[in-house]
Amino acid sequence: MTGSTAKGSRVRIGNIALAALLVVWVVVALRNAWLCDDAYITFRTLDNWLGGYGLRWNVAERVQTYTHPLWLLVLALFLGVTGELYCTVIAVSIALSLVAVVLMSILVAKTRTAGVAAVSMLGLSKAFMDYSTSGLENPLSYVLLVLFLLAYLKAQPTRRTLFLLSLIAALGILNRMDAVLLYGPALAVAWWRVRSWRSVGVVCLGFLPFVLWEGFSLFYYGSPFPNTAYAKLFQVRIGSFRLAKRGVLYLWNSARVDPITLLTILCAVAYPLLARNRKLVPIALGIMLYLAYVVRVGGDYMSGRFLALPFCCAAAGLVSCESMFRTWRPAALMAVVLVAGFTSPFPTVLTGADYGHQAAWVVRPHMFRELFMDERGVYYPYTGLLKGWGRADWPLEAWVEPDVQWCKAEPYVVTATRVGLVGYLGGAGLHVVDRLALGDPLLARLPSRRVDEGAFWITGHFARVVPEGYIETLATGENRIADKRLMQFYDRIALITRGPLCDWERLEAIANLNLGRYNHLIDEEAYYRCEGVREDTITEYPMRKVP
Repeated sequence: MTGSTAKGSRVRIGNIALAALLVVWVVVALRNAWLCDDAYITFRTLDNWLGGYGLRWNVAERVQTYTHPLWLLVLALFLGVTGELYCTVIAVSIALSLVAVVLMSILVAKTRTAGVAAVSMLGLSKAFMDYSTSGLENPLSYVLLVLFLLAYLKAQPTRRTLFLLSLIAALGILNRMDAVLLYGPALAVAWWRVRSWRSVGVVCLGFLPFVLWEGFSLFYYGSPFPNTAYAKLFQVRIGSFRLAKRGVLYLWNSARVDPITLLTILCAVAYPLLARNRKLVPIALGIMLYLAYVVRVGGDYMSGRFLALPFCCAAAGLVSCESMFRTWRPAALMAVVLVAGFTSPFPTVLTGADYGHQAAWVVRPHMFRELFMDERGVYYPYTGLLKGWGRADWPLEAWVEPDVQWCKAEPYVVTATRVGLVGYLGGAGLHVVDRLALGDPLLARLPSRRVDEGAFWITGHFARVVPEGYIETLATGENRIADKRLMQFYDRIALITRGPLCDWERLEAIANLNLGRYNHLIDEEAYYRCEGVREDTITEYPMRKVP
């Protein structure tokens, strides 16, 4: 056999192995497919939008409860055609995730061996596979990130390339704002290589979609940031050290339940520095910045969610290195991938319809009990694709219908903390006051309740005081908040979120709110310490009219 024939044979074997692994990846994705409660917050906004109420979660007020505008627009496009939610979201999610896997394994990977390693890593990572569906924005983020890295690694540094990188980065940030940390260093290096005043204009032009959205958000919602940012980041009174400590535990939890994810991330950070690969250093820096952000905000209550995107970036960086796949290195890498993937308490390739509540308890180390949740383990029995295959009441109704059945008889205002499924099934007549402030414009601007040292708390779940009279205010349309200064503050909030869009007084209120000129109306210490303020204990209140 000649050298060229042997080489051709190896290429064919590599192509067959890669194609087979891609088929396996799709099967694994279908077996793991599910939707989470948080996704139904976005779905409710979509339902209201397609129903003619506008981009609103509670139809009475304009509040941005979703953090992924681009993902929402993509789903709206498909839902407008199919008219069906569950299967449409699952299909779109798997299709986009598969696109990312194919792009990485064929175009980013230097060799077919690297492509096989890429599919193996992506298929065995619990974080990547869990959020390849779930209803959240991850699948679209994967595609945009891989496209960005492909353009950065393959294209020559020109202004045209810089525009393409800027546009993809803008779309990625529009899909999730904190992704700017992953895009930023590589984009800065790309700009530096062709630096000029004209290249500054090219970057600005590429970021035009994001700028346009920010303008719309400020005009329509009255804020440049999602309401959830105020609820989870800006008004959280948990000390930096306590958050960072929780963030470190979040990484350690990932190492215990999903070792391949954190191992791949650490390798992608270390390798460019050790090999002095200047091309990959900005990618490694972006990953480090993102990990620092994850630690700074205390991680997330969903185990692995905040590591899925840096893992995707890390995997792409590793398989793009030709030096990683010389001599014995491919075999060693594949061995590490397989060992790390199969040493997870619940390997992705082995889980199926029996995945359920028990997984949420088993995969968390005892010391982390309740801190970081295996979200798929909790919701898979109710929203998993295989679990409900062929059932007429699938998904959801068997679990949450009793919780919201009473609200369909007449409009209600309710308070809740599990707001996604309840809000979605409650319909347009239900006004949900989220005690964690994710969907409420007033509570999101109150400081979170004090959490004493040693007390139990969950990242991202920061409860607020519900001021006395607030529920009645929402139900009647008359401001009955007992705190007179907060009553004045709410009048401004109501004008912004409920008033006529182009009213000059509303536009002035938007400017004043974002400049902090109304902050003096909130007694932050009182609401933080829960001292000297009266709290509403009402959980259900009938509305006098549908908004």
